[in-house]
Amino acid sequence: MRCSTFSIFLRTLTTQCQAALSKIKSLFFYDDEWLTADDGRQTTGGGDYPVLLFCLYALVLPLSLHAARIVMVMIGVYALICLFRFRQKILITSRLSLLFIAFFLIHFLALLYTDDLSAGVWELAEKACLFIFPFAIFTAPMPSRETHRRVLFAFVVGCLISALICFISSLINYHRIGAVSWLSYSWLSEVMGFKPVYLSLYLCFTFFTVIHWLITDWKKYSFLIKISGIIALLFCSYMIIMLGARLVSVTFLLLLFASFLIWMKQKKQLLLGLVVMSLLMLTLWSLMSSFFVTRTRMNKIIGKQRINYEHNFFINVNDPRGQIWESCFEAISPMPMWGYGIGTDIDNILMSIYKTKAYQVAIDIEADAHNQYLETLLKTGLPGCLILLATLLIPLYLSWRRKAYLYTLFLLLLMLPMLTETILEAPHGLMFYAFFNSLLIRTSIETV
Repeated sequence: MRCSTFSIFLRTLTTQCQAALSKIKSLFFYDDEWLTADDGRQTTGGGDYPVLLFCLYALVLPLSLHAARIVMVMIGVYALICLFRFRQKILITSRLSLLFIAFFLIHFLALLYTDDLSAGVWELAEKACLFIFPFAIFTAPMPSRETHRRVLFAFVVGCLISALICFISSLINYHRIGAVSWLSYSWLSEVMGFKPVYLSLYLCFTFFTVIHWLITDWKKYSFLIKISGIIALLFCSYMIIMLGARLVSVTFLLLLFASFLIWMKQKKQLLLGLVVMSLLMLTLWSLMSSFFVTRTRMNKIIGKQRINYEHNFFINVNDPRGQIWESCFEAISPMPMWGYGIGTDIDNILMSIYKTKAYQVAIDIEADAHNQYLETLLKTGLPGCLILLATLLIPLYLSWRRKAYLYTLFLLLLMLPMLTETILEAPHGLMFYAFFNSLLIRTSIETV
């Protein structure tokens, strides 16, 4: 009797485990249904393709750069295995895939005229994601919208966990030390290895992803999911403001207000939208004015600078970006059309100009170009800068035309902060751009 009961238990347990494994596989791997495009045609590709790796990368990117690099290598290796095993063909007919890969190739060509080959090879290895992700994503079977949603959900979860760790750490430091500065700016983000601008950028994309889901499928969600989504939006908003990344914050607010007004206009309630937007702006400005660091950083945007205040050791009131950009243009004028090359110490070239012009603040902080477009122009010349603009402007046009508004917001969140930050020179910005730009154009816009 006992043996019979135990045997039944084992069979039941085995059945349950098989069902669980089957469900996990259906969540993270393509099946035959997912290989069917919207127009009914079957896409190329053989066997399963690891959505799990895409989801895992999206999850760990906000949590650990080292783990994200490991997953990135796994994605590249698996893409090569699938290419040879299933004879998947690279989508050479997709101009966009070629365009994205061309941005990596222009960096590869920049090795031919670099002043420091070893440094150039190291920088090229850092930019390998510009090739790996377009190659892996564009050679994959056509993913479904559900796949796209799962990858974004993994990123949202990773961002919220990372932000929550930062928030809790800042509260602990605040209660331990008593300095309100621990609640904002770099003190808020450094525990997870972020500069404020990149954590703020991730949270902006998280905010727009969540609000896009809520607006699109509001009626389908349960009450608990709706409340969780609203709490996530409020938490992201608080963190974005407290991080004090100026242009990212301003970009976030502009995109939020513009999107809200467009939505209200479509509902023929533009006047109500203007009233609500005005109240929201006053609330946000009051919140920013309540904290010293965010107040000071925002005052610099509108030209209201404070000179004599305590703790001025951690805020540079005299923003040197104007002097930096002037020096960049001076460095551009004698350079060849193809730039100075990657690995070349652009900072040393700029530093010599700073010293010649006696720009002391720029010298003290050893400033880089503080503009991604200028940085790319200095390294890869006019061809590299034009390709960078093409990888942003062409998808921007296509996403707006085809009403892929989440992708439009993603591109604008990158393009505007690139005016004051070298987003693609930092791993957090580069790996974010390379993965999601390829993923979103593959899943949001039909390849052209």
